[in-house]
Amino acid sequence: MNHNQAQNEPDQTKKSLHRKIADSYAAQRLPEAGWKALSALQPQLEEIHHRILAAQFEEAASVFKDIAFEYLLKWGENQIIIDVGERLQSKLTESNRFVLTILRTLGLAYMQVGKFDHAREKLERALQLQKASDKKNGLGEILGDLGVFILSLVNMKEPLNVMKKH
Repeated sequence: MNHNQAQNEPDQTKKSLHRKIADSYAAQRLPEAGWKALSALQPQLEEIHHRILAAQFEEAASVFKDIAFEYLLKWGENQIIIDVGERLQSKLTESNRFVLTILRTLGLAYMQVGKFDHAREKLERALQLQKASDKKNGLGEILGDLGVFILSLVNMKEPLNVMKKH
């Protein structure tokens, strides 16, 4: 056994353990009808964490997509969205089917916490990816998000020149 194989074995063992832990949390999920508070989503949040550690990024992104926009964002859990969304975005390629949703959700969460530069960056990147995509059906949603972003700037009395380049 060479040195690289010896080093990879503990990594694979750790990943395998994290996969099993993630599967355990997946089995603990409540039915969606029971998702009334953040505590009901704790199994999903733990599952995401362990799927990332297991390098199961697609699976983690799928779980995140299911809870981020409709629940975490609506409940004002912006820091959770930012923390988890940034971790996932850094692990996925831009061609991944979940990246647009992650970017949109991150943009809206950053907007809610007043980090307008980060919000603009995420929403503009989502728009670029959507325009480059074969599927144009999500374009209206992203443009709507950018509209909300502009209204937030107006309400905060921020200069509108942020969007001049579009």
